[in-house]
Amino acid sequence: MLALDVSAYSGLITIAQWQAAKERGYGAAIVQAHGGRNPNPYCEATLRNARLADLITGAYVLIMEGESGAAYADFARLACMGEWEHLRACFVDVEGYGATEDQAWDCCGAIKALGQTYGIYTSAYFWRQIGDPPWSKTPLWFAHYETPPSLIPKYPIGKWFRAVGHQFLNTIQIAGFGADVNLFNDTWIRGA
Repeated sequence: MLALDVSAYSGLITIAQWQAAKERGYGAAIVQAHGGRNPNPYCEATLRNARLADLITGAYVLIMEGESGAAYADFARLACMGEWEHLRACFVDVEGYGATEDQAWDCCGAIKALGQTYGIYTSAYFWRQIGDPPWSKTPLWFAHYETPPSLIPKYPIGKWFRAVGHQFLNTIQIAGFGADVNLFNDTWIRGA
């Protein structure tokens, strides 16, 4: 399934904009909940609008040095507010300055304790900076800009041989907002 991911820089995305994206073949929306230093002020409304446009929703939280992983999980939940319970998953983005394995694992555990499915968002480069822990059972959403997209990473990312999502196009303009383009495993994203 094709999905769009957006950040605070995309601004508030309306129901009509999400409906236009859906008409172009996108079935899911992944929204930044927290950008490492600040929450996305549009997160809850953008998630709600995507859900009301009948898209599957997810979120991501960028972790950085200076806060615990559990704090970042709380930041994500607070940014999502009432949409938290409707998410398919909340991904821990480990591409922030100074992010560590312990912090990522702490964030994943806290997301799970908050009743949500967790996953990791990274690229081969950033995962090596973390130290390449053996997390192959954690759902992976990875960035590598090339087409055609594939859920089998071209370059090794830790012990993962298969991913649930692949971010394959950097920011495009669609329906009046900027978004990155992703391919997700259809069965996984639907929660089946």
